[in-house]
Amino acid sequence: MMFVIEDELKKLPTTPGVYMHKDSLGEVIYVGKAVNLRNRVRSYFRKTSQADPKVRAMVSNIAEFEYISCATEMEALLLDSARGVFCATATGTSDRTRTAAP
Repeated sequence: MMFVIEDELKKLPTTPGVYMHKDSLGEVIYVGKAVNLRNRVRSYFRKTSQADPKVRAMVSNIAEFEYISCATEMEALLLDSARGVFCATATGTSDRTRTAAP
């Protein structure tokens, strides 16, 4: 089954949560937290959000995304924080850039 970003954006919940952008190889390229998953994830694909060259570069590499819906914003924050620590540990760096291990 093919991942169609436009279709998947319509399915996002309005709950707090954590989202993971992935490239065409399925590697996580960015992890973030949101108070409202639908609004936050959709914001990356709006033309106005792509004014920043770093965001534009990242968005051009997004092939799919996943998310974990949370009950509260605090739960999303804790999950995002734990994910950042995991990624830094897995890559052997102390930099919390929110990228996944190779």
